[in-house]
Amino acid sequence: MRYETKIPVNGLSEYQIESIVKINKACFKELYPERRVNNIYFDDLNKTSYFENIDGLPDRIKYRIRWYGEKFGQIEPVLELKIKKGLTGYKKMIRLKNFYFIKTTSETDIISYIYDNEIPKGVLEEFHFKKPVLFNSYLRKYYLSFSKKIRLTIDKEIEYCKIENSLLSNFIHDDLQVIEFKYEAADWEETKSVINEMPLRIDKNSKFSRGVLISRE
Repeated sequence: MRYETKIPVNGLSEYQIESIVKINKACFKELYPERRVNNIYFDDLNKTSYFENIDGLPDRIKYRIRWYGEKFGQIEPVLELKIKKGLTGYKKMIRLKNFYFIKTTSETDIISYIYDNEIPKGVLEEFHFKKPVLFNSYLRKYYLSFSKKIRLTIDKEIEYCKIENSLLSNFIHDDLQVIEFKYEAADWEETKSVINEMPLRIDKNSKFSRGVLISRE
């Protein structure tokens, strides 16, 4: 299990944010090249996952399909269960078959695709009550501290698209950028010191709940 701390940033340029990271005493270095992250999030008709995020329930599970690279075309996705236990979290990942994802892919197409994969029975049963509700995509940069104890990511060019009958609805672009720290509990004091050096403020941020909220508008 690991801890995650997020800093949503508005009003600064990409260059300004990267400069804040690079001059930090943790001596962050890029871990590997920037890449695009894509997600399809699932929820039930009662929007249980959405409200659990909004209410900050300590124990919850978020279901999503994730892949890297181009948003559309032949994708190599993974089904992720992002499990939150109090302040810590971890992921269960299930490799899925390749899938051809395009703008007109429908809810039905995605659900049928889920059932066409070998997924543990207990997980598959959850999809009797869930449907795809949101697609989002962003560019992510990866950094590692000199001590190798703190991972940091910067997400930018975030965009959302509500999934209804298909993905024909317009993409909504978000000016927000998000810095995220990932670390073990034993490394909190070091991480706190690193965060305190930044002229930025820690706050809650869930791309899923934010995307659901702003895609209603």
